[in-house]
Amino acid sequence: MKRASDPLLEEDNKKPKIEEATLTTSGGDVVTVTLQSPNIITQMMDIAEPLSTLKKLLEIRLQCNLEEHEVYLQNTALLDSTKSLLDQGVTAEGSVQFSCQVISTQGVKPRINIVDIVKPIVEPMEVTVDTTPPPPQ
Repeated sequence: MKRASDPLLEEDNKKPKIEEATLTTSGGDVVTVTLQSPNIITQMMDIAEPLSTLKKLLEIRLQCNLEEHEVYLQNTALLDSTKSLLDQGVTAEGSVQFSCQVISTQGVKPRINIVDIVKPIVEPMEVTVDTTPPPPQ
């Protein structure tokens, strides 16, 4: 039975609502921040791992069984959970952040929808270590 108040069941609401906010830092830089709806779960994982690993990590975080859930990419492409995203044509390397929806509603086939995949930005940090001994007192 469909309820209009449930956004996961509405036909025309297949993607999460994502809004952007523009913020100004104390240094005067303007930064755009993406605000996602609360039903998005983010999970870091190596992209070379099979998607069954993503399911297991989400099971631990959500404390539920996701064995029957199929994995979709952006609600359109059914993915093989025994293979990695690399094996299925996604080009990236290393750890990435998966933004997922877990859809477990009566009357809807259970699925994990990968909404977005983001490679974290790692900026090199310069660290200077002073090796001179302190002056004698």
